[in-house]
Amino acid sequence: MGQIAYQRCFAAYVSNMIVELTGIDALNIGKVIASVDLGVGGRACMLVGMAGGSDRFHVLYEYYDDGGGLVELLERQDALDALKPEQILIGNDANTRSVIDGVTAREVLEERGFEVAAVGGSLRRGIARIRSLVTTDPGFCDLTIAPRCGRLISDLRHVEVKPASGDGLEYVSKDASHSVDALRYFVSQQLVTSWVCV
Repeated sequence: MGQIAYQRCFAAYVSNMIVELTGIDALNIGKVIASVDLGVGGRACMLVGMAGGSDRFHVLYEYYDDGGGLVELLERQDALDALKPEQILIGNDANTRSVIDGVTAREVLEERGFEVAAVGGSLRRGIARIRSLVTTDPGFCDLTIAPRCGRLISDLRHVEVKPASGDGLEYVSKDASHSVDALRYFVSQQLVTSWVCV
C-alpha cells in the first residue's frame, strides 16, 4: 500500500472509539489486561483495560513516563492495585536488557507478580488488526477508549506511517508511536483468543 492510503491510519475512526463505560459495562467485557511499549531513553507507555475474547477491547487507563523507564512508571501509577491485569502484553523487546537499570521488562513485571507475554508482528499487521476492530459508524467499534486517555486519543489522530523496505511500514515520526505500539499489543489476538470470558 502506498503512503496516501496509510497517511493517517486512524483519524477517521477515533471519534467513534471514545466511550466512557460505567462499572457494570466494564465488568461485562471480560479480563483485565495491560500492554507496555518501551522506547529509547527510558520512555515507557502502559495501557490498562478490559478484553473480551479476541474481539472486544476497552482501554480504561494510560500511563506514560518520558525518561525513568518501566520501573518508575510502575511506581507512579496507581490503577494496578485496584485493576490488576491478569496478563501484561509487551513487544518482542521484553527480554532486552535496559541500559538504564540492566534488567529486562519481563523481569521487572514478573517480579511484581504479573504474567507477561511477549507479542510481535509487523506494524502493517498491527494497523490492520486495530482497523478491523473499529468502524466509522458510531456505536459499532469493538475497540473503545475511555475519554481520560487523552494522549492515546491524540496519538491515534496524528500517527502517520510510510512504506518501508519490502512490504513493511514505518512511522513517519516516533513521537506518537509508543502509545500506538502499546495499543497494537493490547489487541494482539494470539494471546486472548484462548480466554474464556464469564
